Amino acid sequence: MKNALARAQHQLKLAEKRIISIALTKINSTASKLNYKNKQPRTIKISAREYQKTAGLKNKRDAYKDMITTAETLMKKQLTIKENTMTGTKKTVINWVAAVEYETGRGEVKITFTNSIMPYLCAIENRFTAYKLEEAEGIKSIYTWRILEFLTSWSKEKEGCRKIALKDFSEMIETPPSHKNADV
Repeated sequence: MKNALARAQHQLKLAEKRIISIALTKINSTASKLNYKNKQPRTIKISAREYQKTAGLKNKRDAYKDMITTAETLMKKQLTIKENTMTGTKKTVINWVAAVEYETGRGEVKITFTNSIMPYLCAIENRFTAYKLEEAEGIKSIYTWRILEFLTSWSKEKEGCRKIALKDFSEMIETPPSHKNADV
């Protein structure tokens, strides 16, 4: 995914993040713009077994129940991307998915990404964030996952050390107000 997406406010809960992340592993991030607009499948199938492994759950049945509940909430989720421009800050709000489909008993969920998010997932040549999904397996906190993505997004930058205000960092990893005044 483009760094701008990795650093965006995702507004996802942990289970939603797992589904989105599994789906991202199935997208060809080097596909040309022509391919992702016309040919790149935006509908991704995720099996209960894949979700079970990523979530570290004991059985496939629990994974499938969790996936169904979570898939329905994804329809309401948006992400906010903020980018600095010559004239100020550009803010873009995008829905994560256009459609969610599941058939009871099939053990899979299909999600269709929106057209608006595809430029952040495909035709990527530089300034991107990549990590193996296995690095996130068993993560029990959405904040930990967001920190993984955030730090990975800066790992290849040539600037070396990165300074960021605690307020901005908290905003990026979406720390709830109840945690913002905690000791650091």
